[in-house]
Amino acid sequence: MRKAIIGSLAVLAIAVLAWASSDPWKDKPFQQWDEKDVQKVLSSSPWSKIVTTDAGPGGGAVTPSSLPQANPGTPGAGSGGGHGGMGGGSSSSPSGGGGGARGMGADGSTSEASFAVRWGSSRTVREAVLRSKVLSGKLTEADAEQQLAQPTAAYLVVISGEQLAAFQAAEEAGVKSRSTLTTKKGKQKIGASNVDFQRGPDGKAILAVVISFPKRTATGEATIDADEKGAEFSCLPGRVSIKASFDFSKMYDAQGRDL
Repeated sequence: MRKAIIGSLAVLAIAVLAWASSDPWKDKPFQQWDEKDVQKVLSSSPWSKIVTTDAGPGGGAVTPSSLPQANPGTPGAGSGGGHGGMGGGSSSSPSGGGGGARGMGADGSTSEASFAVRWGSSRTVREAVLRSKVLSGKLTEADAEQQLAQPTAAYLVVISGEQLAAFQAAEEAGVKSRSTLTTKKGKQKIGASNVDFQRGPDGKAILAVVISFPKRTATGEATIDADEKGAEFSCLPGRVSIKASFDFSKMYDAQGRDL
């Protein structure tokens, strides 16, 4: 009897561990996600990267902070596949990652800044954003599903965090000209089609930077092929270089590849 009980407890422990490490975007519909599921999508999923980069001597315009924020106001909450509602909203720090910006030390070393970079046009990230608003009472479930059903017109990469002062001196047109996606297999370099600074209520503070990339070329061909394995994102606002690598082979939800 004792062995049977111990065996049952072991099986239960394994099941609990398996559940705790499960991926919500594969295991259950977004309507059942809780806040932990939302934060896992926004902080530690194939669609979300925490990027630490050199901020230059003394950090330039970068403000010291903790980790970049997993802002539920990031992508796809607007209508018509646009960017509405990407800025603002409550936020909470993602799990994992390194520590924020560091000032220049006595030895003249440069500082570092951390950013959250997300593939914002994906169903998964949009579901997390909308689910967060439902959980906080800012949106009904019916409205969330209606917004999710609206297609995105472009691939969106969203940069957020508390250190976006690095973008304050840059203009949207300048960021657009220095933002690219480069496919890993096809070596196709895709230039940004639009950049949108999502600002706070004061109209000055930047809450998120939304960078759009076309899904089709001028001749109607797909910019990212169906068999493409991944892409390298690069954005150079002033002295700060923000780069992230996305592995398309891992960017799948229950419905298939999710870009």
